[in-house]
Amino acid sequence: MKPVLSAFICLSGKTLTIAEANLLSKYNPCGIVLFKRNIDNPQQVKHLTDDIKNATGNPDILIAIDQEGGSVRRLRPPYWSDYMSQQQIGSLPKTEIIDAIKTHAILISNDLHNIGINVNFAPVADILHTNTTSALKSRCFADSPQKVSKCSTILAQTYIQCGICPCMKHLPGHGLATQNSHLELPIIDSDIEIIKQDLLPFTNMASFVPMAMTAHIVLSAIDKLPITQSKKGIDFIRNEIGVNGLIRTDALEMHALGGSLTDKVKKSIDAGCDIVCYCSGHNQNNPFILEENTAVLEASQPLSDIQCEKLQNVLDIIHKNCVFDNLQEIRNKYEYFMKQTEHIQLSVNDYTENWSD
Repeated sequence: MKPVLSAFICLSGKTLTIAEANLLSKYNPCGIVLFKRNIDNPQQVKHLTDDIKNATGNPDILIAIDQEGGSVRRLRPPYWSDYMSQQQIGSLPKTEIIDAIKTHAILISNDLHNIGINVNFAPVADILHTNTTSALKSRCFADSPQKVSKCSTILAQTYIQCGICPCMKHLPGHGLATQNSHLELPIIDSDIEIIKQDLLPFTNMASFVPMAMTAHIVLSAIDKLPITQSKKGIDFIRNEIGVNGLIRTDALEMHALGGSLTDKVKKSIDAGCDIVCYCSGHNQNNPFILEENTAVLEASQPLSDIQCEKLQNVLDIIHKNCVFDNLQEIRNKYEYFMKQTEHIQLSVNDYTENWSD
């Protein structure tokens, strides 16, 4: 098999084109990310994921999706169920929230297994702050580091138990950002002690979650460069948080990062990121998507022996033979939790209970 390249790329539509199949065969990227433009119904998605594996000749290629719940979910009715946002889950009574998280992960894992997807870019482990960008608020469990840590840990553990690789995000914490990094580069001027308050959820998952996503933000106390392209920033993630798994970038096409795609890839890899990610997510009719995918792959590198060992930790998870029993009972329980959150008006004040135990 060809060496695995250090990149996640994307596809243009609901079927694999001949040109895309040739691209996958030639370069063998580490993974593919699917978006709404790639999804119609379960049979179609399963056919697409099978074609991806056949094109690369790699049955273990990582096929990923953002299926957090709430506003960030690529799989939607009528073929897939509604899922709560992390903010909605975090609003549930303390006596029910753990059960809700587990049912959430089990049902999503079953959905993903059925269509050939093996990685979910979740959980979001960012801390909700008063001025957190609106693009992130509903995706945060709470404003308490202890509560976010416990919720994120249980969510990630359940995905792993269900044979889906989680990817914690956005390191080393996006909650202090007031700007949307899809549109501009957030700059956070807080001192290092304030920044460190947001590390707890990531620190507690670092030993067992094999993949983590960077935040396209500047933390002035660490470096003037965006974390994704900052060696000091990636070292901070490794040394302060203790992340030993694969570090992958957030989407390179986001406007927080400047320069050409080739520049973005090289700067991210030089900074210490293991995998770059190109999604072209905001331009579904992008006529240059094939050329841009090619540029990303050309600028990427084969995974090193150490990175392949980290990748093996991901493969060990997705190779689990999982059987999902009592699904209807689990769905009924999840619907009960959802009904409790339908009319809740969430605010920062809803996240003040003690979650240190």
